[in-house]
Amino acid sequence: MYEEFYDKQYSRDQYARTLKMEQHAFYKVLRGYISKYDEKYFGKEKVKCLEIGSGRGALQDIVEDYTGVDYASTVEPYYHKKFVNASATKLPFKDGTFDLIWSYAVLEHIPDLELALEEMLRVVCGGGHLILSPAWHCRPWAAEGYQVRPYSDFKLKGKIYKFFIPVLDSLPLRALGQLPPRIAAWIKLKFRKRPLKLQYKKLRANYERFWQSDSDACNALDPLLMIYWFESRGYNCVSHTTFLSRLLIRHGEIDIQC
Repeated sequence: MYEEFYDKQYSRDQYARTLKMEQHAFYKVLRGYISKYDEKYFGKEKVKCLEIGSGRGALQDIVEDYTGVDYASTVEPYYHKKFVNASATKLPFKDGTFDLIWSYAVLEHIPDLELALEEMLRVVCGGGHLILSPAWHCRPWAAEGYQVRPYSDFKLKGKIYKFFIPVLDSLPLRALGQLPPRIAAWIKLKFRKRPLKLQYKKLRANYERFWQSDSDACNALDPLLMIYWFESRGYNCVSHTTFLSRLLIRHGEIDIQC
């Protein structure tokens, strides 16, 4: 069902539409990283790049040496650069192939997330970078479209749930929920020698009907917990290096140097 869902959705214009590259939500951020990590940084003429979950390839011309990977085979006709139909959990590349790997609004949709992250670490070269920008903290009510459907769609229990979503989604309440796992992960990072297990909440993704953005998400991710996961394995987060920047992180990309 997972593969069929994305093949079907990408064949429709309303799901992740192809945009002009400059109109892509991640374009300016990614352009800044690519300019920063140019040939002077890597010491080579071309920076070899991989996009995980590349969709219809809207960003394929942002660099010269580009490879896109996506689980949906129906997107292949949109590419004029290299495209590989594959799972992020089983990348068909040799170790250390790429200098720069990025992923935008994808990790929240990968069921076996840790395996996907391990695969990225395997195929990135030493000194290379992972630029990861998933939709952090996906909400459990998105799967059934509670925010976009009318009250008349739901029975009493659903109506009550929909009514309280603004409270459940309030910043103070969400911050209180995020604090305990962040503290626990920090303690483990400081006092345990072995790598941490990635802490995140599994969601029930809706692969039958796409109600709203992230209704097909199967993970609710915390950026700080992902940073700790990488650092427990000896990698550095170079986008958030101070205590305050990490304490306040809620969205945006993280830059991991490998």
